[in-house]
Amino acid sequence: MYETHPQRGKSILESLPGFPGDVVQIAFQHHENNIGTGYPLHLSQARIHPLAKIIHLADEFFHLCLKYKQMEEKPWSAALKELWELRGPEIEPLPLKALMELFDYPVPTPLLKMKATNWTERRKSVQNAGQQSVHCEVFLL
Repeated sequence: MYETHPQRGKSILESLPGFPGDVVQIAFQHHENNIGTGYPLHLSQARIHPLAKIIHLADEFFHLCLKYKQMEEKPWSAALKELWELRGPEIEPLPLKALMELFDYPVPTPLLKMKATNWTERRKSVQNAGQQSVHCEVFLL
C-alpha cells in the first residue's frame, strides 16, 4: 500500500484542472533515488526531476529525525550522519550539502569540493532526457 501512494497522488493531482505538470511529476517521483532502487519506476539519477530529489531528501531527513527523536539529543545530527554514511549514493549531493550547512553540521570533504555548477549540469541532463525545464539553483544558496 505504501509504495503505491506516488501513483495514487499522481492520479489525484492530474484530475485537478490546470494543476502544473512539474508538480505532478515531482510528487510522483519523490521516492526515486540516484541509484535506481527507489519507486515507483526505479529511475536513475539523470531521469529524476531535480526538485523530486530535493523532496526525497526532505522526506528521508524527516523520517530519520522521527527515528532518532527518542534516542538522541540532536536527532537532526544523527539523521544527517545517516544520510551521508549509509544513504549517500541514493541522495543528491548538493542539496544534502545545503541541508548540512543549514544545520551547521560538519560537511564531509567530498561534499565541500562540489560546486553548484555540478547541479546545473545535472539539471541540463534531466532536460535532455525529455523532462520539463525547472530552475532549482535558488535552493542551493
